[in-house]
Amino acid sequence: MKKQLLIIDDNPMMGGFLTQLFGKQYDTQWCSNAEEALGWLLKKNMPDLIISDYNLTGMSGLDFLNQLRNSGFYLDIPVVMLSGDSKSDKRIECLKSGASDFVMKPFNPTELELKVDKLIETQLSETA
Repeated sequence: MKKQLLIIDDNPMMGGFLTQLFGKQYDTQWCSNAEEALGWLLKKNMPDLIISDYNLTGMSGLDFLNQLRNSGFYLDIPVVMLSGDSKSDKRIECLKSGASDFVMKPFNPTELELKVDKLIETQLSETA
């Protein structure tokens, strides 16, 4: 059975790109904002990894991450944050809030794939 990724990005081109990039190897669910993603999670969906943009319309990616980490139920899901903003304070803030990684846009697709694969692999070995 394929592992599942939740992708959160309010840019349809980026959401489509990430869905296509990871769609061969993983089951992907794309949500265009954090509120939609939370609704999807509340329907008892449990992804193996979440990729979220930092700058989302409505609730920010950081607020989503904080809500996820404070829930307790989704505490162990690896989260990779994406952002085009190169300010290190945002990266630090995300990592302190529990992000597994922070990737700058534009990114190398192969690098992102390797990071996601490694995080899922690590997650599997920790739960085994």
